[in-house]
Amino acid sequence: STFSGKNRATVKIIQQDAAAAIFDIDSGTGAAVNQTTLRGMELSYESTSATGTALDCKNCWRVYVQSMGFGDNANPAITKMGGYGIKADGGGQFNIIESVFSYPVDTAIYAVEIGDLMMADLEVNLSSNPTDIGIHLDTNVGGAYMTNINVNGGGTGLLTTNSRNGVPPNYLYLTNFLADTQ
Repeated sequence: STFSGKNRATVKIIQQDAAAAIFDIDSGTGAAVNQTTLRGMELSYESTSATGTALDCKNCWRVYVQSMGFGDNANPAITKMGGYGIKADGGGQFNIIESVFSYPVDTAIYAVEIGDLMMADLEVNLSSNPTDIGIHLDTNVGGAYMTNINVNGGGTGLLTTNSRNGVPPNYLYLTNFLADTQ
């Protein structure tokens, strides 16, 4: 499936349910979801106190998130939102490219049980809350390639954990990764 806009300045998807995902990609049967592309859109919430996940992928393979905006730069009322920008649980070959996270979330990108996670040319803007996390890699993330990543604010730019007691994240390759945290 491909969801594509002309550019993120002209195509905006605004979720009115503060706790719901904007895109929830899940087969519902446990089977893998294969080849999903989201490109050239801005995803945001109407509420200034949303707790949802903008992009929630479960068992997704060959995902391409390119030239996306997460949040609304034009809405200064949004000072802190809970939840995630992107939550990827299971799958592989997950690509996040040339995207901007404009509003502060608890965690901008969370990945668990993912093989081959590629991130390039990202700007992640967090609040000054010391518990906010830019990129959180959890159990069984293997082969994470990160190039030209800039995390501003928050308490942690890159966090690795093993919450599911499997293999901790391994084979992390970072080039030009800046975390300017609190």
